[in-house]
Amino acid sequence: YRQFIVPCSFFTQPSATHTCTHCFKMGVKPIFAVVFLLAAFNSVLLHPERPPLTDPEEARELFHLAELNRTVDGQLTREEVDDIFSVFDDNGDGLVGEAEFKKSWTTRELGDLTAASKLFSRADTDGDGAITQYPDMQRVFEYFDLDDDGKVNEVEFVIIWSNLSS
Repeated sequence: YRQFIVPCSFFTQPSATHTCTHCFKMGVKPIFAVVFLLAAFNSVLLHPERPPLTDPEEARELFHLAELNRTVDGQLTREEVDDIFSVFDDNGDGLVGEAEFKKSWTTRELGDLTAASKLFSRADTDGDGAITQYPDMQRVFEYFDLDDDGKVNEVEFVIIWSNLSS
């Protein structure tokens, strides 16, 4: 989701000595952009030992399910995440233990027990054996909110979910 800029003169004047106004402001010369792009593509394409990216369709489905709880506006707010937490907090004690989480996860057919265990261990950010509103859910929300605008959109959710699932 983070953007990187390719110098605008890259395609029109690929000279190592030319720097257009935009590139000058960015401090980038076209030759460096070529080297950077080649290195980035090689690191992605030439590493077969990397795990394959997970199917983002699962993440999209989960986002849409989560987003149905208040408003269908393409964004998850902190309040909506709090609502989701309360759905998993079956006994209403403000703590979601691993057994409680797995039960809710499988009952709602959100995935298998392996996925539930993995997600629980990552959502329990302080490692105390329970997911709480604070600090766990606050940290999870901030982790998903890539642009720090106080909302999580579908793109942010898919990116982070895919990273968590790999």
